Formats: sequence, C-alpha cells, structure tokens
Amino acid sequence: MTSKSPTSLVDSIERFLNKYFDDHGHSLPPPGLYDRVLKMIEEPLVRISLERMSGNQQKTAHILGMSRNTLRKKIENFNLERSYKE
Repeated sequence: MTSKSPTSLVDSIERFLNKYFDDHGHSLPPPGLYDRVLKMIEEPLVRISLERMSGNQQKTAHILGMSRNTLRKKIENFNLERSYKE
C-alpha cells in the first residue's frame, strides 16, 4: 500500500459528497446521509477483508479491530452470510 492510498480515499469521498450536494442544487438531500455513507464504506470494507482472509471470521475481526460477534452482525446486515458463515 502506498502512502497516497488514504489521501486517495479521502479525495474520493470528498468528490462523491460534493457531487451529491451539487446534484441536489438548492434543495435539501433526503435525511440519513451519514448512515448511508458509512454503509457504503463499511460493506466493501467487511466484504473485501473477509475475502482476503479466506472467510476466516476470527482473523477478519482481528484486522478490523472488532469482536467476532460484531463482525457476524455486520455479515448478516450486509447479506454476506451465505458466503462467510463459520
């Protein structure tokens, strides 16, 4: 991973959010933006981490810094359970 990767992610998020607000012009966007953006980031983070850990939930939870139970809830919430049940 290069040192530019985190900046690249931040830049991508900033571009997305600026476009999102621009697309709404002078009207307010629908409520719940915070949760929608977090879900957009969290789902691929969990999915790709699981893929890279070959579906091992214990290792995935460890690298993500969460408990295995929390990871299992996220797997269920993102409908990933078919591929990653232990």
